[in-house]
Amino acid sequence: MVGRFRRSLSFPNKINPNRPVAKLPISYHIRSVSLPCRSHPQISQLKDEITELKSWVSKPDSRTSSWLCDGLSRLKNVHDYLDDILQLPQTQETLRQRCQSLWVEKLLEDFLRFVDVYGIFRTSVLALKEVQSAAQVAMRKRDESKVVSYVKSIKQMAKEMGKLVSAVRNVRVPARSETVSVGDAELANGCHRRCD
Repeated sequence: MVGRFRRSLSFPNKINPNRPVAKLPISYHIRSVSLPCRSHPQISQLKDEITELKSWVSKPDSRTSSWLCDGLSRLKNVHDYLDDILQLPQTQETLRQRCQSLWVEKLLEDFLRFVDVYGIFRTSVLALKEVQSAAQVAMRKRDESKVVSYVKSIKQMAKEMGKLVSAVRNVRVPARSETVSVGDAELANGCHRRCD
């Protein structure tokens, strides 16, 4: 059984220019996806470096000079990434906005204290290497006066290291109300720009 279909042809109505055109309300349905902003790549690199530094500290390796030099280079990387983040225009703007806050002053003070401690520690390690090689030569030559000076140098460096440890311990942990929230930290590093 085949039904019959009628053919029809329809044309659009002609528009009369004299007739008023009724404007239909235009409604748009806009969808937006709110995704969290990705943090600045340097922040993730800094977090990775800090994680590596923490894993280095927890390693049960023997405490040799190469182990110490490796730790110093990791600490230098952390400082470099932190310096790069502090040089970003977004970070500088946020710091300018918060410059009335004592928190920023204390943060910068603590950062400078860490940099000073790092510099002193690094020069002490280099001096220790020199004194150690001189002591090895003195042991081979059986020069007791140089061995005694080596022992004095070691005692002096131990005192300096104790001072460095106390300087690092003087850096206080900010109270919970003084800390910057994660959102503020991300905002400081460019998350306030529109995410795609």
